[in-house]
Amino acid sequence: MRDTMRRRDREVTEKSDMIAIIDECDVCRVGMRDEDRMYIVPMNFGYEYKDDELTLYFHGSKDGRKVDAIEKDPNVCFEMDCAHELVTDEIVCKYGYLYKSVFGEGKAEIISDIGEKKKALGLIMKHLTGKDFEIKDAMATSIAITRLKVSSLTGKARTE
Repeated sequence: MRDTMRRRDREVTEKSDMIAIIDECDVCRVGMRDEDRMYIVPMNFGYEYKDDELTLYFHGSKDGRKVDAIEKDPNVCFEMDCAHELVTDEIVCKYGYLYKSVFGEGKAEIISDIGEKKKALGLIMKHLTGKDFEIKDAMATSIAITRLKVSSLTGKARTE
């Protein structure tokens, strides 16, 4: 696969900086193959970064296109971005945008273990609200939880 990072001066290389970007983001777009088409869906998420491994968690319906696509082909890609700000200038060609982003690939799986589903829901709510919640079994059994084990992660940012 060819290296596609054109602006090396904007590359984020430190894992801790990429995790900080993930902390700022509230939506992750997950791309997957659906039959012979591509499918992308924006989702709220939670994550765990442990022993240098990143795992993302998403919640959603137990049925539908996303679940079908993941069960057929677990290889997915994802992207998240934040810190958007328009950069203006007197010259139109010098307009630009400030941003921070991460993108990567991994394997997604719909998990069924009730304990892991409750943990994932707790991580999702913690990421979205900063608060800890008690997750009851009934909450976890009523939805699908997708676990995405990240195999590659890249970051890019323009902050000035």
